[in-house]
Amino acid sequence: MLNAKGARELAYVVTITDVQPIEGYDRVEEAMIRGWHCVVGKGDFRPGDKAVYFEVDSLLPSDKFADFEFLAKKHFKVKTQKMCKRISQGLLLTLEQCGLNTDDYNEGDFLTDVIGVVYADPADNARKGRGGKKKDNYNQFFTNGLKKYKILRSIVKTKIGHKICLFLFRQKKKAEWPAFVIKTDEERVQNLSPSVFDDKRSTYEVTEKRDGTSTTVAIQRTRFGYKTWICSRNVVVFDGKTTNKGGYYDGVTEVNPYIESAEKFHLLEFLKDFMDKHEDAKWAYLQGETFGKNIQKRDYGLDGTTFEAFTFVESTRPRYTYTEMKRMLDDYDIPTVPILARVCTIMDSCDAMVSFAAGEAEKYGGMREGIVWRSEQNPQFSFKSVDPEYLLKYHG
Repeated sequence: MLNAKGARELAYVVTITDVQPIEGYDRVEEAMIRGWHCVVGKGDFRPGDKAVYFEVDSLLPSDKFADFEFLAKKHFKVKTQKMCKRISQGLLLTLEQCGLNTDDYNEGDFLTDVIGVVYADPADNARKGRGGKKKDNYNQFFTNGLKKYKILRSIVKTKIGHKICLFLFRQKKKAEWPAFVIKTDEERVQNLSPSVFDDKRSTYEVTEKRDGTSTTVAIQRTRFGYKTWICSRNVVVFDGKTTNKGGYYDGVTEVNPYIESAEKFHLLEFLKDFMDKHEDAKWAYLQGETFGKNIQKRDYGLDGTTFEAFTFVESTRPRYTYTEMKRMLDDYDIPTVPILARVCTIMDSCDAMVSFAAGEAEKYGGMREGIVWRSEQNPQFSFKSVDPEYLLKYHG
């Protein structure tokens, strides 16, 4: 679930919507929370009960609550699983099991930071900004270097030596995220209000969701020309002056995949051309997915990586519809994510939407990860539905 700042919360208070028996299994049941399905112990929950829901991809703290010990064999990770002929997504626990007082929390309260939940994949903690503050270079120097070398302990005790070490090992200032750019993270269909499924007047553009890493290129008009950025999901890797050469796939990909996408498809050149032609625009940004070899487990049969755009925004108007963006990018030979339907009304239930996410990936074949729905009437509103079978195969 996304919070008010657009960041994904991994743990929050929910109300059990329904509990159903599983035929052939006497010790477990299937609990429903909004659109999520979880296999739980029989009698553990009843409709209307409050509970803590941990989303897939969560890593629970191993040393905080004894009640999490049952996850030790799974290394405290929450993943999509097939259990008792059901696909179970997420984990349900009582507030008491999490060391919390039931009366202190209400449905919708976020508990990610309260409990200390982070992403199970360390790379996701870096790319998506979850996992607490990292030690800076100076602290690492003290905790590692000073333990090993007596001479360093002697040097740092002197006034001049301390200043030299502080200068050499100070934390490098990171480039600031462009304030006008909204970070990419679509809400999951399971977290939408049930009233959304009753709306049959709105129409949607439906596109395929690629399994890769989010890439953003941005530009801003200044008195001295244009300032540009190339970003991952959460971090600036190039700001026109400083380059984060490693990125989050350092040692896996030969070059920074975000910069490679921007250079290969001339993304910054497109933005500069757009700004030249639209003098009233103060800024603009293009977002898409970089995917392929060594990015995720699903490499789409590629020897390297490629890029497909899914969002374009500029300062003079709301977010472009997908059709508007594609029409513009086609002139620059910039690929866009495949469109599956241009006009589509929302389905009657969350389960139907999730089932519709399954299918064959356009162009590359094999399973597709899922689909993204974007309102034609309000392009700011969009959400995703992901195929659980895909998660089992590639992220289970």
